[in-house]
Amino acid sequence: MSDFIINDELNKLPKTPGVYLMKNSKGKVIYVGKAINLKNRVSQYFKNEPKYKRTKYMVKAIRSFEYIVTSSERDAFIIECNLIKSHMPRYNVLLKDDKTYPYLKINVNEQFPTIQIVRKVQKDGAKYFGPYPQRTPLKEILNLLQSVFMIRNCSKKDFRKKVRPCLNYHIKRCVGPCAFDVDEKKYMQNVIDLIDLLEGNNETLMDDYKTRMEEAAEKLEFEKAAHYRDRISILRKISDVYMIKPNQKDSDVIAGQYKKGYGLCVVLKVREGQIVAKKEFEFNDIEGYTSSQLTSEFIRQYYQDTSKVPSQIIIYNDIEDKQWLEEWINENNKHNVKLIIPKRGGNQKLAETAFNTASLSLNAYIERQNATYANLVILSKLLKLETIPEHIEAFDISNLSGKDTVGSMVTFHNGKPKKSGYRKFEIKQEVKSDDLMAMKEVLLRRIKRFKDEKFANMPDLIMIDGGTNQTNTIKKLFEENDVDIPVCGMVKDESHRTRGLIYNGKEHDIKEDMELYRFITFIQDEAHRFAIEYNRANRNKNQIQSQLDEISGIGEKKKDLLMKQFGSVREIRGAGIDQLKNVKGISEELATEIFKFFHGGE
Repeated sequence: MSDFIINDELNKLPKTPGVYLMKNSKGKVIYVGKAINLKNRVSQYFKNEPKYKRTKYMVKAIRSFEYIVTSSERDAFIIECNLIKSHMPRYNVLLKDDKTYPYLKINVNEQFPTIQIVRKVQKDGAKYFGPYPQRTPLKEILNLLQSVFMIRNCSKKDFRKKVRPCLNYHIKRCVGPCAFDVDEKKYMQNVIDLIDLLEGNNETLMDDYKTRMEEAAEKLEFEKAAHYRDRISILRKISDVYMIKPNQKDSDVIAGQYKKGYGLCVVLKVREGQIVAKKEFEFNDIEGYTSSQLTSEFIRQYYQDTSKVPSQIIIYNDIEDKQWLEEWINENNKHNVKLIIPKRGGNQKLAETAFNTASLSLNAYIERQNATYANLVILSKLLKLETIPEHIEAFDISNLSGKDTVGSMVTFHNGKPKKSGYRKFEIKQEVKSDDLMAMKEVLLRRIKRFKDEKFANMPDLIMIDGGTNQTNTIKKLFEENDVDIPVCGMVKDESHRTRGLIYNGKEHDIKEDMELYRFITFIQDEAHRFAIEYNRANRNKNQIQSQLDEISGIGEKKKDLLMKQFGSVREIRGAGIDQLKNVKGISEELATEIFKFFHGGE
């Protein structure tokens, strides 16, 4: 909108309630806001110097604006919510939650259903429970559940051919349908009992076990009675992790905390009397908010997806626009939702729990942010960098006796690992054990992708595993390609531990500052770990291919089918001819050839 003159348009604004949309040079909406008086509110952005950094950046980017006049502030609030949902503007506070929480999955479609920990809910007919907070020891809970219900967690599909039972059978976590003729009805009853427990019906199940325990004791079957006693104890332990009270309505409990430009909101999900999840959402660069304002903004965006809104939302913070917020949620929902700000009783205790959690978590988050930022500042001063390195990329090379050489790139944004920016490099040239040549190849390929936003952001600092020779070589490579990014080497001592940093031909000792030392060590170890994992995966893949390639009649497709069915060459080696021929695409003749290859014979 080249003909849009902001000062002229400001004079045309009405003094009525409404919603305004700020746009950048490309016409993209970068901020949506509401106002009691549009003229006064919008004019403030341009006539007064913005107080906060985020607002300054936004105002610099504004090239035009639009507005919608409403009859009331309430209507402006509803429209603002919908516009934020539609445009997802950059300068509105948007949710940032990169955690993927685990679920318990029970695949009821199988002959003998399995229980597993998964990270994604799919529409596959299975039952999912969760998500559960990451701090919950879900693997431990899974082990306890298996010890009570004896449900399998393996990937076996066909139970017509019996095989040797796995460790779970021997440690009494599975009844072993893979090896024995198990009563399907009894197995399914265990599955039903397990689902009842996860759905919150644990009291009925424990009462049933108590009855069975007492009956066994009366018959002097003390071992059987002890078995049910142990089950009751385990069920109580599992229930205590999540149980609030059996008659508690399904609720989300929300509390927000704001302090010094940082914010954090906690959501406790209460379902069937259980806290089934705790989620935390962290915010920074949000100057000027109160805890109540942050909570209100958070709720609007959190419930943009109304498919899983519970019947009530319990809020700790005393938000001003509660009534409008409730109306907006109900307008977009199929069932009635009530927003509650409790003053007493059980709901108040839940709200206080969420608030105390948010307070502690926010303090910890601020401490982590400050410590991390301090490390970046110290690193910048130590190396005399022009800017604080907010985006760091670290590289390492891994090989085994000169074979399977690979490279790794790990990224750190604001001092924290950014897993989405990690990259793997399979070395294309014949470098054998020449790690320096491999590093040159990796960095040259990275240089070619500097302008590719899909690959990763432009780094402020490149860190490589190596000393003066390696650092000078990469620095020269950058100069030849007209790249002006600092290159720093992470040098190790004779014990292969981090010793210092190499920059511009000089080694800097970092052991005097333990926080910086730990930070650099973590970066170096993370790059090394990622390279080692990729190297190991490549070796395993090559070993599989080299062994199976020696068998006549097996191509890429049949290798994939065998690996999908058995999981490893070791399991293929241990399989009989009948098991091998049950694999789709493997004839009896080919199954015999595979068996002969591993076991010999004519």
